[in-house]
Amino acid sequence: MIDVDKLSRLKLSLLTTFQALLQERSARAAAEKLKLSQSAVSKNLAQLRRLFDDPLFYRTSHGLTPTPLARNLEGPLCEVLFQIDGLLNPAEFVAESYRGRVRIALHDAGYAFIAAPLMALCEKQAPGIQADFWFKDVKGLQALLSAEIDLLILPQDIGQQWHDDEQLIWRELYQEPLVCLLRSGNPALQQTWNEETYLACSHIGIRDSQLGTAMLDQRLNQQHHGRNFSAMTPDFHTATRLVQRTDSIFTCSQSWAELVLTEVDVVKMPLPFPEQLCSYQLVWHKRTDTSPLHVWLRDRICDICDELKVRYELKR
Repeated sequence: MIDVDKLSRLKLSLLTTFQALLQERSARAAAEKLKLSQSAVSKNLAQLRRLFDDPLFYRTSHGLTPTPLARNLEGPLCEVLFQIDGLLNPAEFVAESYRGRVRIALHDAGYAFIAAPLMALCEKQAPGIQADFWFKDVKGLQALLSAEIDLLILPQDIGQQWHDDEQLIWRELYQEPLVCLLRSGNPALQQTWNEETYLACSHIGIRDSQLGTAMLDQRLNQQHHGRNFSAMTPDFHTATRLVQRTDSIFTCSQSWAELVLTEVDVVKMPLPFPEQLCSYQLVWHKRTDTSPLHVWLRDRICDICDELKVRYELKR
């Protein structure tokens, strides 16, 4: 049953203040965002604390830290405000006049292939968009569920298990094969390039807190073979630089290899196994599925990836 008494005491300004505090983690920054005085934000927070019977935020040296209840309310709050905004602003999204922020998390190679062309496109078509980009390991699937980000782009091996949550919508952007990067003087290049040579080398790996063990390593482990990793790194840039100065191999996507071949003294070799494909997925929450802004953004990202398919002859 609806608690009419509590709803009658809940003003929309309280909800927008709550959301701003969750996003900014600062009363001063929230006040600036809402164009309110800091004392007005503090008064709204006091009302919210009484309403929810919870402190909601604690002050720390890093700003405001939400309580467990506040964290749990972040996703539903965002969804409610999206719905209210749709009621108040049913007009069609106009890119040229839009003013606002979007939050996108993606893999580090995606900054060159997706984020950069997206920003260039926004400069021309939607100059009022401010983009907050995050690495997917900093804000990933859980951040998407709690409305900390709007869109997530994940690389994923074909056959790898997806995060099974009915609130998330997945769309494949493109597929591409895996290849190997080696320094030009790597002794392995003087041998027959096959599975035995590949497995005898040391390897540079990428840590992935979102998707876990790569399908290639799962299959090798099933065959009682495994790669010997000399280093695990947080990103493609670091892995490529390590390969440039060592005899280790970096197994990466074809598009990344094509990009760095023009910038770094490395050699590209095929992966000496049956074709291993990587799929790039665009993920969003159902709460933004029909939002005109997010539909426009997703369409632009898909356009960019369609151009990538042509440029690198990737799978459609």
